[in-house]
Formats: sequence, C-alpha cells, structure tokens
Amino acid sequence: MSAPKVLVLRAAGTNCDRETAHAFELCGAETEIVHVNRLLQEPGMRAQYKIFALPGGFSYGDAVAAGRVLAVEL
Repeated sequence: MSAPKVLVLRAAGTNCDRETAHAFELCGAETEIVHVNRLLQEPGMRAQYKIFALPGGFSYGDAVAAGRVLAVEL
C-alpha cells in the first residue's frame, strides 16, 4: 500500500503547518504544504491528495470574520 498524500493548506496568519505536515509524516504519509493562492490558481491539484488538512492559527489576522474569508476562498 502506498503512502497517502496529504495537502496541508496555509494562508496568511495560519501556523502549525510544518508541525501538521510532520505529524502526518510520522504516520507514514507524504505531505506537501501549499498556500491557498496556489490552490485557487490550480484547483485541479486537489485530486492528487487523499487528505486535506487545515492547520490552526489566526487566518487573516484573526480579525472579525477572518475564518469566513478563508472559507469563502476555499
């Protein structure tokens, strides 16, 4: 069985993307950290991955409705 491919998404203000990727790698996955802008430019790349991870943090400065900004982009 091949290792599952994991896409770890990052955006302005998110943190723990490297730690999230490392945790998946410790479990045997193959990971790639991708900025949300790249995903928006290449939406077809999602099909290459089995797992889509959204790390924690303060997306877009943790301002009011910042999480909504990221959700709308996705």
